[in-house]
Amino acid sequence: MVLALVFSGDAAADARYPIAVKNVQLGFPVFSKDPSKKATFHFKAGQWAPVWLDLELTDVISEEIEIRLGVPDGDDVICEVRYRIPAPSVGDHPASTFGAIPYLKPGGIATDVSVQIVGVSSGRPLIEPTRRRVSGLPPARFLFLSVGSSLPGFRIARTEGQAGDTNSESLRNGWVELASAGVEQLPDRWIGYDAVDLLILNTANEAFWQALGRDSTRTAAIIEWVRRGGRVIIDVGAAETIERIDPLRPLLGKFKVDNREVQETAFVLPNSPRLILKDPTGRPFRLSKFIPATFDEVLLTADELKSSPPLVVQYPLGLGRVTRVAFAVDRMPLSEWPQREAFWDWLVSVSTTRLPNGAEQIGSDEEDKYLTAQRNNLEFFEGVPLISFGWVALLLLGYILLIGPIEYLLLKRVLKRMELTWLTLPILVAVTCIATYFAARELKGDKLRINKVDLVDIDLAGSRVYGHTWFTLFSPANRNFTVGAEPAPDWYDGSTPTETLVSWYGKSRENRQSLFRRTYQDRKTGLEDVPIPIWSTKSFTGVWAADIPADRPLIESTLRQSSADPNLITGSITSRLPVEVVDEAHLLYRGSITPLPSLIRDLPRYISTSATATPATTWLQNAVVPRDLLPNSRTGKPKAGEEEGADDPRFRLWPMLFHELIQGQFNRLANASERELDQSWRVSEKNPRQAIVIIRLRRTEEPAETMAMSPRNPTRLNLSGPLAGTWRQETYIRVFIPILPSSK
Repeated sequence: MVLALVFSGDAAADARYPIAVKNVQLGFPVFSKDPSKKATFHFKAGQWAPVWLDLELTDVISEEIEIRLGVPDGDDVICEVRYRIPAPSVGDHPASTFGAIPYLKPGGIATDVSVQIVGVSSGRPLIEPTRRRVSGLPPARFLFLSVGSSLPGFRIARTEGQAGDTNSESLRNGWVELASAGVEQLPDRWIGYDAVDLLILNTANEAFWQALGRDSTRTAAIIEWVRRGGRVIIDVGAAETIERIDPLRPLLGKFKVDNREVQETAFVLPNSPRLILKDPTGRPFRLSKFIPATFDEVLLTADELKSSPPLVVQYPLGLGRVTRVAFAVDRMPLSEWPQREAFWDWLVSVSTTRLPNGAEQIGSDEEDKYLTAQRNNLEFFEGVPLISFGWVALLLLGYILLIGPIEYLLLKRVLKRMELTWLTLPILVAVTCIATYFAARELKGDKLRINKVDLVDIDLAGSRVYGHTWFTLFSPANRNFTVGAEPAPDWYDGSTPTETLVSWYGKSRENRQSLFRRTYQDRKTGLEDVPIPIWSTKSFTGVWAADIPADRPLIESTLRQSSADPNLITGSITSRLPVEVVDEAHLLYRGSITPLPSLIRDLPRYISTSATATPATTWLQNAVVPRDLLPNSRTGKPKAGEEEGADDPRFRLWPMLFHELIQGQFNRLANASERELDQSWRVSEKNPRQAIVIIRLRRTEEPAETMAMSPRNPTRLNLSGPLAGTWRQETYIRVFIPILPSSK
């Protein structure tokens, strides 16, 4: 997205201000089949979105300007982004574009975007303060983004397994929206794709790819987004074009190009008859024949007599998932193929999180179930009681009785001097307020408290480490916090720059218009002046990525396929983590799970999987669902006989990290806001080239000063003021291990 200022000399703007706001939009454009209708812009509540800001210039400006954009977060507090651009000037063209692209994280589906522009040197306002209402999508909806074309002929059955109405714009009964974008509408930072569930790259448009190839910033943003968990479909029907774009080479993977013209190709999808893809007019089309690389998983092959060249191949890129298709997906024959709906249904299902079946009710309580559970876990502070509504109502009733009937009877019947109410009423109010304050202080304490959960993903193939952190602050006073985060030195190569992003965390909700919201600022280093009222909490999330130290790998692996049975693996794992002993570790491989012995730092552990290993789905269902997903199954309090602070969290991350393995056909929406974390696809029985070691470090609670520097803490927090309080830490680790071929 770009920031555009449109200049006009005859505008009817307020003469006091040299700039007028013409339009404000968030997200990506979705175009209707009806050319008379304007495009609508879609973003997702609770996820980052690029901003379209159209301004009209009515007078000359001679100073640098600062643009301030604000949007309410999930707690209805304004989060403001500020950035500066040079003084705009009227040029030879009707429009002037600037490279700065703002990004906002709206807290509601329907929300307000506030806009202010001031001169940097003078400080004077250059526009009348503006607030615009925008509407987006709930987190459970799916947003697909087509890049390179508008993807004509894209179809998904309105209900899973049934034929849909090909003339309808509704995709999966409204659960899926398809947006499209040109080069100038693509974000220049990876966070701009935060709301995108699936990116579809169409490579046949030569002019588009030449333009994208000249924009290394935008190509780097796409690559980084995929590495951090994005999902992308890329067709290589014009591979000789995209091969010339150096920044996209990591996305393409390794394959040998052999484009050829064919009349037809046939294949068999799961649970479907043999399908023949051909042009209805009989014209040949281009099919790329490529040889899969070592870590590619072949998902679909051509059904031919002499050979079966792969048509669809999938491979990992960092935490992301790349699906490569051997023919163009945006033109003939697929765009007019009668069976394209079945093909797209299958291709989408193997490329991203499984879609809803089409019969679910939008707005169900089951949406974002994991996010709700995670935030409840973070906001539970042992020793800080939550006063129930019943007690609040009872105390309020007592207060009303005290300043009403009781005071009246005392003055009327006992003292018989009603005029004393001018003295007794303020005394009663003051005493009640003071007593309430000291009672609350006694119950809730006067120390800062921090609950934090970390996820560290270690990609051995890419030599990178990715961090996610979620934390909640309990404030003992009315205080404004500066909140930042960065990886701890022991968990990454300290000499490598890392981009850390910190934002609010919580479930999105309907934002209501208000004149008295408080404001904090989102800066590159973190959040500044975040207000947290006395004895209340606020939750945050942060992400970072960096290289693994070359001389100090966090995990070393010699795992390879067994020479006796290629379905099994054998070898050793050596922990170099900054933790002396890891007690809870398991190995996931080809749909099965194997418990590992305790991993002692620098000591190799030899491992061999077994054909009788427990299915991963069974283990997760038995070990996770009863403890973390059933109602009222976890309290977060120590069990009988356990010491205070025992390792008994209310919610563990396993459902969030392997959602599809746990849920299967059911409740596909529970991880709506955290879909990019689900790595269930890597544990497929058909995928022999990847294994995952999953680790959980016990939850511990220590003084904040101690835990801030503890090696068990992968993410350090940068908070304003001293860390005088307690810090509860829980850490999860996933290690993605490439499995070498057998040495035989």
